[in-house]
Amino acid sequence: MWNDFYVKKIMAINSEGLGDLSHYKDQQGLLQQYHKISKGVPEGRLKYWSRFGDYFVNKINENDIIIALSGVATCIGYGVVNSKNVYNASFKPYDNYRDISWEKIESWDISGYGVNVQLGLLEISNKNKYSKFLEEFMAKYIDENGEDGCRTEGNIPETKYELNTILYGPPGTGKTYSVIEKALKITETRYDDREDALEKFKVLQEKGQIEFVTFHQSYSYEEFVEGIKPIPPNIDENPSDNVIYKVKAGVFKKAAELALDNIKYSDSIASNKFMGFSLTDEQMQNDFHKISLGDSTSDEGVRIHEYCIANGLIVMGWGGDIDYSDCDTLSEVKKKYDEEVQKNNYEYSKSNYEFIDRFKNKIKTGDIVFASKGLRTIRAIGVVDGDYQYLPNEEINRCHFRRVKWLLADVEIPISQIYSKQLSQQTTYSLNKSNFIEDFPRNLAENKSPNVVLIIDEINRGNISKIFGELITLIEDSKRIGADDELTVTLPYSGDSFGVPRNLYIIGTMNTADRSIALMDTALRRRFIFEEMMPKYDKLRFKVIDIEIDKMLESINKRITYLYDRDHQIGHAYFIKLKDILDEDHRYSELCSIFANKIIPLLQEYFYDDWSKIQIVLGCHPNQLKPTKNDLKNIDFDDTLNQLVQSKLVEEDKIIGFDHDDLDDSFEYQINPALIETGDKLINPDAFRNIYQLKSLKKDKHETPGS
Repeated sequence: MWNDFYVKKIMAINSEGLGDLSHYKDQQGLLQQYHKISKGVPEGRLKYWSRFGDYFVNKINENDIIIALSGVATCIGYGVVNSKNVYNASFKPYDNYRDISWEKIESWDISGYGVNVQLGLLEISNKNKYSKFLEEFMAKYIDENGEDGCRTEGNIPETKYELNTILYGPPGTGKTYSVIEKALKITETRYDDREDALEKFKVLQEKGQIEFVTFHQSYSYEEFVEGIKPIPPNIDENPSDNVIYKVKAGVFKKAAELALDNIKYSDSIASNKFMGFSLTDEQMQNDFHKISLGDSTSDEGVRIHEYCIANGLIVMGWGGDIDYSDCDTLSEVKKKYDEEVQKNNYEYSKSNYEFIDRFKNKIKTGDIVFASKGLRTIRAIGVVDGDYQYLPNEEINRCHFRRVKWLLADVEIPISQIYSKQLSQQTTYSLNKSNFIEDFPRNLAENKSPNVVLIIDEINRGNISKIFGELITLIEDSKRIGADDELTVTLPYSGDSFGVPRNLYIIGTMNTADRSIALMDTALRRRFIFEEMMPKYDKLRFKVIDIEIDKMLESINKRITYLYDRDHQIGHAYFIKLKDILDEDHRYSELCSIFANKIIPLLQEYFYDDWSKIQIVLGCHPNQLKPTKNDLKNIDFDDTLNQLVQSKLVEEDKIIGFDHDDLDDSFEYQINPALIETGDKLINPDAFRNIYQLKSLKKDKHETPGS
């Protein structure tokens, strides 16, 4: 068939007697018509035909790329769609076709990419789990061909992510891991598997390119945007021995500032500011140091930085007006410092002599220094070109200097682009070269992803008006920096002008068991798109001692939905780890543990300790297991019923000693002790099978009396 399609430059499908499939605009229309003309055909087959036909006619667009496979794992060709669906009754049996410009390729085994096309047609995009295969395919065949190949504008649409997204659903539906995957895609970070994804996620968190915060009832604007915070003593921001207070940026403001820095960095690359920058092999062997040239948030700090850049210097503000030229060790620095403190009544600080020793003695001629702007940006790189000098300077009120040849200046390099850790507040310290991004500095001019991701876990648990304040408007697409209706505000604490850049993505998660989406803050709902995440039973298609886990969970959730609502279902993630346990006994023991320690406590919370309903959900209510009321009056827990939650009758007169007019018999409940391993015996697996194998004991509504 492939050779025939290749020669005719088409791909085609069988309408199964329906004729021109173009008349049907969706899957439902096709299915209704198949029901009329295909009597006796199984329902599953009709659904397959309608789904396949709808995809072929309505979902595939002109200029899309089609990848042809032999079997399910061998790529043999590709081509561009050149027409809408065409019907030709003489083309038997494949009477509906699309024109394709085919290119044959040498057979390519793609079994390692997880591509499964057993349904005949499958969407491959950079937004789903086949993104790795797509990247390889593009690099292998499309990008190589350039203008001479089959690719035309629009064949592969550029990845577009929503700026504000909330993933919502019941607990255990994989929201947290989905957030990780989405964040890595937004930052254009490749990963191989779950473990690699988590590792890459942590690295980006350390670099600040991904920020993670959890909302709660006490979370405030001061933590999220900015507020007055205590600054501990003996750091670059506070060289005194006393705590001081400053306006500090919160997680949202920091993320926005980094996103803006990334844009400036991209602009620097575009304007060739890094042209010709390099470090020699000898320089790469020397030590690297971070240094702060004044507080970048103050006018004085800006003046000090500009003076140093203009005059080829680095400067140290610690140590007082003391000449340390004859101090070659820490002990000598300390001795001289202590003498001058006593003689001149200087304010004592232990950090003074530690920092001055590092500046004078630890930094060597030839070492590389990175001048920072705050904790997230490098604004100059230079090579130390001389020893310590004591040069009292009234212009910038400093006296400790080193000569530096600046290799890069007047730039803003986000630390995340070159270093895998955040910077420390210390004035100067050595940078671990193993933490530099691979291939530094040759990769410095490579335009990396400027995108920053802010993840807000449990976004529905916070007071949105209190946390976002006036900034809720600024996160709208149309109000972002660079948009047509760009909007900025003046922040109340710092007085800074603030806007939200278009490369800052906000992803929230919400657990619908905590609060329904209908109860969310209206202002927030208008500004986010919502992606529902429900239990995925297809991820649980495996057995534990013949217990079908997918059917078991689906039955539980149907009853929860019936007795409570769909927002309180139980997610597949609770059971997913069972797939990786090889020993069958261990798997079963773990299943019991999941129910005893997670599922049943969750149901207790849902149903406010209404144990009768919990039994119904778990398929172990006596009425579900026994056909007559007389069988229910057990005066002790019945181990023969294999109940996850057991019950027994508590007779009023045996408890209080008489028949009280206002009291009735009741039931006592307990979690089956055998659910938790006692000796070598665990609960009978039938307790779990009963959840989905129960037979209705209800008589047919149409059954006549006495029948």
